[in-house]
Amino acid sequence: MNKCITSSGPGRWQVRELYNITDEDRLQVIEDRIERAGEAEGYEVRAFSLQNAIPQLTPMVVGDDDVFIGIDDSTYYGVRGAIHMRGQSYVRAATEYFESLWTDQRAFVLRSGYGFEQKQMDSLRTSIRATANPSVDAPGLPKMPKRQGRRKRRKPNGETEKNPEIEGDVDDEGALAEVDLS
Repeated sequence: MNKCITSSGPGRWQVRELYNITDEDRLQVIEDRIERAGEAEGYEVRAFSLQNAIPQLTPMVVGDDDVFIGIDDSTYYGVRGAIHMRGQSYVRAATEYFESLWTDQRAFVLRSGYGFEQKQMDSLRTSIRATANPSVDAPGLPKMPKRQGRRKRRKPNGETEKNPEIEGDVDDEGALAEVDLS
């Protein structure tokens, strides 16, 4: 990915990354990545800071015909699996989904086409601290409801166990087909 980010000149990669950052450790990892990119052309980063957000689908569009849809795994800030789809209609749908998130006004612009955005980084850090410590004044932070959803979690051996962290009676067994990328 670093080669894509730091590519330059004609035919360079356009890399736009979008994160949901809810703690300062993760923010530091992203900030370090942005700094390592230096003056890379065509590299932009935006982030949300939404506590208790549902896991997201993570699209990666490659060219005009290939899209990978990753399944978010917040346990190690990565993708636990993905599906690969070929075809312009899939690319178009994934691009529209990504664009709707990319242009959302709640996103912090951490690196624009012009470079690192320190004020936005500081605002995001303040937002994260305010969420972690509600006594910090941060106007405009949304109040997120308790997470509702899957009450059981699946163990690696396929068995399920009750998840005490999540309220609700929903136990939706629908799942996307996945390809293990490890």
